[in-house]
Amino acid sequence: MKKIINSIVLFFMTLVLLTSCDRDVDFETISVTPPSVNVIVYVGGNQNVRSTNATVVISKINPADGTVMTPSSFTKQSDATGSVKLTNAELLQIFPEPAAGQPRGGKLHFSAKSADNLKSGTLTSTYINMTDGETWQWVNIQ
Repeated sequence: MKKIINSIVLFFMTLVLLTSCDRDVDFETISVTPPSVNVIVYVGGNQNVRSTNATVVISKINPADGTVMTPSSFTKQSDATGSVKLTNAELLQIFPEPAAGQPRGGKLHFSAKSADNLKSGTLTSTYINMTDGETWQWVNIQ
């Protein structure tokens, strides 16, 4: 019985010693992926069928009334994978750096049209730019 009590006391003493250790460790976060928005243009609801050379128009939504601001911010062509990328420099043109403590972002409107101009589609989406990482938007054209 004495052995069991000694084992229990030893266990609790070990537990107390381990839980009282200072474990505050700070790791420096290094951004390896610059902020960007990737727009994927796909056809007929099938995300595996991508639209090459589709024209993608990216516009900012007016926060006051919800209308698409013209002229558009960017017009780009999708690549062989049906993708268009907005870099951080381009995003800064759409959403300038805000006041300290405020997030950068707003609503974006994506309008896509196939290379043969027979299929089109739109998407409106909220975008908040973090310090790093990619944001993906999928536009279905039909």
